[in-house]
Amino acid sequence: MKPKPFQLLLLCSALILLSVFSCRKESFVTDPSATLEFSTDTVLFDTLFSTIGSTTRVVKVYNRHDENIRISRISLPENSPYYMVVDGVDGPVVEDIEIFAGDSMYIFVEVTIDPGNVNLPFLVEEDIEFITNGTPQNVHLMAYGQDAYFHGGLGGLNAIECDDVWT
Repeated sequence: MKPKPFQLLLLCSALILLSVFSCRKESFVTDPSATLEFSTDTVLFDTLFSTIGSTTRVVKVYNRHDENIRISRISLPENSPYYMVVDGVDGPVVEDIEIFAGDSMYIFVEVTIDPGNVNLPFLVEEDIEFITNGTPQNVHLMAYGQDAYFHGGLGGLNAIECDDVWT
């Protein structure tokens, strides 16, 4: 069966439209003044016992622009007690993350505080740094820590002596 001219014209038109719209080039905001927005400026972890990890906190990062945005670097300081997962990628440094126009992404943050060998609560502060189009932005991380001393063993099986002196 021979195709009719109308069918050929319709098929050619569909192929041309498909090729034009499928090759659309992605554009990114490149203006250094184009910044990200965050769900919070400070992530606070209330008093944590040293050596015991925290619960997970969430920071949402928004691209409020009409074009995609590329974050060249998201990082924590070296040897940070904080740990992050950026849009499914873990590490102290995550590079080349893209957020579509009008979209957002999640950053999950946890902290494990080293003992401070002090009897008073102490504060551990750092920043997550974002570099977008050469412009730095920060989200502050703050955790109150307290050294903990555990007595009695697992399940209280070990006896505690009456004349023990506790720190």
